[in-house]
Amino acid sequence: MSSRSTVDVAGPVGDPARLSWVAVGVLVVALAACRLIALESFPIYDDAFITYRYAENLAHGQGLVYNPGAPWEPVLGTTTPLYALILSALTACGLPVVKASVAFNILCEALAALFLAHLLGRRPVVTAVALGSFAAVPQIARITVGGMEPPLLVALALAATTAAYGGRPLISGFLAALCCLVRPESLFLLMALGWMQRHDRRALVRFAVPVVVIGLVSTLSLLAIYGQPIPQSVVAKGRHSSWASKLSRMPEILAQGFGPTLPMQLLVPFAALGYLRGLLPGSRVRPLLFMGAAMVGAYALVGTKTWGWYYYVALVSWCIALGLGTESFVERVGALRSAARGAVIRHGLAPLLAVAALASIAWVASKHQDRITPRVYEPLADWAKEARLAERDVRVLASDIGAVGFLTGARILDSEGLVWPDALGFPHQCDVLRAHSPEYVVWVVNRYRLGRFLADADLSARYRPIRRFNENANGDLHPDRDALPESWEQDYLIFERVDLQSADAPSQAKRTD
Repeated sequence: MSSRSTVDVAGPVGDPARLSWVAVGVLVVALAACRLIALESFPIYDDAFITYRYAENLAHGQGLVYNPGAPWEPVLGTTTPLYALILSALTACGLPVVKASVAFNILCEALAALFLAHLLGRRPVVTAVALGSFAAVPQIARITVGGMEPPLLVALALAATTAAYGGRPLISGFLAALCCLVRPESLFLLMALGWMQRHDRRALVRFAVPVVVIGLVSTLSLLAIYGQPIPQSVVAKGRHSSWASKLSRMPEILAQGFGPTLPMQLLVPFAALGYLRGLLPGSRVRPLLFMGAAMVGAYALVGTKTWGWYYYVALVSWCIALGLGTESFVERVGALRSAARGAVIRHGLAPLLAVAALASIAWVASKHQDRITPRVYEPLADWAKEARLAERDVRVLASDIGAVGFLTGARILDSEGLVWPDALGFPHQCDVLRAHSPEYVVWVVNRYRLGRFLADADLSARYRPIRRFNENANGDLHPDRDALPESWEQDYLIFERVDLQSADAPSQAKRTD
C-alpha cells in the first residue's frame, strides 16, 4: 500500500500521549457490562428468530431451511447466512441458540472496540469518547442484545480495515468478503477498501483475489442449493413498497441513522465535524464511516422498510464521528488542548466515560422493562407445546414469522413471502387464508391485518379466536374492529379452524377452565 493511504488525517498516530491498553480495557469491560444490564430491558428481535430457526435446523441435520420437508424448500429467507452458520455451529456444540447469539454479539463488540482503539491510535479524547458513546447509546445496546447480526458485521469490517492499513490486503479482502455474507450492504465496505488501495496495484489485486473467490463460491453455492443468489427475504421486502411510501419514510430513515434521540441530536454539530474529518482521504476510520453513511443513504433513496437494527453500522459510525469531532474541537481551544495532552485526561477520561456509559444504560434499564419475553414469547411457547403443534404437523399462517415459527416448531405459511415464495402471489393475508385454509392463523392486532379479516364475515366464520399474546397482557379475544390501531405492535391474536376443536382439546380445556 502506498504511503499516501497510511496518513491519518484524524490525528497524529505517533503521538506519545495515548491511552494505555488498561484504560481501553476499562472501556471494553464497561461496554460488556452495559450489554448485560440491557438484557433486562430489551427482548430478542422477532427477525432474529428467523435466523435462529435456520441455524437450529442446520444443526439438527435438516439443512439451512426454514420449513424442513416442505415442497417449496429449500428457500434462503435469512439475509445473513454466515451468522446463521456460526449460530448453527454453536448450537451443534450444545449451546442454546438464543443465549449463544447474545453472548457472541457481546464478544464481537468487545473485539470491535479493540480494533477501533487501534485504528484511532489510542489518542485519549477520540478513543475515550468513541468507545464511551459506543457503550452508552441505548439503540446500539438494544440491537446487540436483540440477537441480530450487525455486531459481527462491524467487528469484521474493522478487522478488515485494520488488516488493510497493516499492509495485509489478502487478509483484508478475505474479511471484507465475509462481511458480504453477513449483510449484503457490505458492498459499500468493499468499495471503500478497494478505493483506498487504488494507488498500489499489487495490493489491490491481492485484496481482490479472496473477494472474487469467496464471491464466486458463495454465489454458485446459493444458485445450486436455492436457485437464486439473492435471499428470498430481500426479494420479498422489495415488493412491498410504493413510491409514495418510500418518499414518506425518508425523514424517518435519516433521523434513525444520524440522530434517533434528543441527546444525539444536540451533539450533531460535533458528529458532523467528525464526519468531515473522518471521511477525508487517509483517515483510518474512513471505510466504516463511509459504509455507515452509504447504508443510510441507500435506505433513504430506496425507501425500503427498515427497523432499528438496520442502523447499527450508522450508529457506531456516529459514535466514532462524535469522538473525532470532540477531538477536533478540543484541539482548536488552547486551554482544552493543553489539558487534553495532560496525564489527567489520559488516565481519568476513560474511567469517567465508562462510569457515564454504565449510568446511561442503567437509567434506561430502570425506565424500560422487557415485557415482550414474559408476556409474548414465553406464553406463546407454552401454548405451542400444550397444543402439540410440532407433533401434529399443522400449518400456521402468519405475517410475523420469527417468534411464531421458532417457538411453535410448526410449518409456517409466511404471508410476507420471506421464506415462502408462493405468498408473493397473494395481495393480502386474507387471500392466503382463503386459498390454503391452514389449521391456525396468527393475526397482528391492527386494522390492516386483523381488521380486514374481521370485515370478511364468511372468512372469519371459518375460524375462532383462541389465544392472544401482547406486552400489556390484554386477553380480549374479540376486539372492536373499529377501535383497532393503525400501527404495528407485537400483539398477536391466534385463530384456529372451527373443525379443530377435538384436535386442540388440551388448549380448549385450559380456555374453559
